[in-house]
Amino acid sequence: MSRPARVRIYASELRVILDELHRHPSEETGGDLFGLWSHGDTPTVFLATRPGVGAVRERMAFQQDVASHRAMEKRLWGTLGIQCVGLWHSHHSLGLNVLSGGDLARTMRYARR
Repeated sequence: MSRPARVRIYASELRVILDELHRHPSEETGGDLFGLWSHGDTPTVFLATRPGVGAVRERMAFQQDVASHRAMEKRLWGTLGIQCVGLWHSHHSLGLNVLSGGDLARTMRYARR
């Protein structure tokens, strides 16, 4: 039997995500998750970002601003030693309770890197 996926995240970062969701109720939005991995392959999220300035928000799609993501990743790794542990985005108006095909493919590509 597989163990359920676990993520540790600070309440302050959940509030950032929730605030972003409330600001964009009719389109997808998202951001990055930065933190560290534990010995048990459990991420601890210290920082949840909002979309970068060049992010694309649509009713059924979200694409993070790659330049903003890379700049933040470089800065956080160089100053605090924390890394990107994942991405987040909403499906709040789509009625999905599982990853979409596009999300699953993107997640698999990210994991392979």
